Amino acid sequence: MPFALAAAVLLLDQATKLGALDGLASRSPVALIPSLLTLRLRYNTGAAFGLMGGSSLLLVVLAVLVIVLLVTFGHRTALHCRPLLVGIALQIGGAAGNLVDRVRLGHVVDFIDVRLTPTYTWPTFNVADMAICCGAGLMAYVLFTGQAEERPAAPDTPAPAGDRQ
Repeated sequence: MPFALAAAVLLLDQATKLGALDGLASRSPVALIPSLLTLRLRYNTGAAFGLMGGSSLLLVVLAVLVIVLLVTFGHRTALHCRPLLVGIALQIGGAAGNLVDRVRLGHVVDFIDVRLTPTYTWPTFNVADMAICCGAGLMAYVLFTGQAEERPAAPDTPAPAGDRQ
């Protein structure tokens, strides 16, 4: 399940970015909800919020490292906790989506623009960014609320030999 979800996030992210490149490259921004939500094509050579702009090679290496760490963490500690696996899968899919952009294009395609107040616009983002943030939030919730604690064996699972009476 987690790898299928990560793959679905990756595919959705790449499909929406291709749509944005095709539909927004030669036109002005499209206001979906005036004064709130606009589709506007942007190219980000940095990390989140444009930090570390122009560091594509370093960001590629970091993305690969993060994906490997998430896969390892998921395999070793999260197999018994479905919400934790979902959070990890969302982050892997999002990181992979932005990694594909960096390797293929040299930058990340962003296109979702949200105006929070009349004077403040949130930094432009994409589906991968949403998956990363939602996955991180879900993981944090699960870890901080203790829901990632190991669950007792299911009733139909035989008890270990030392526990039999």
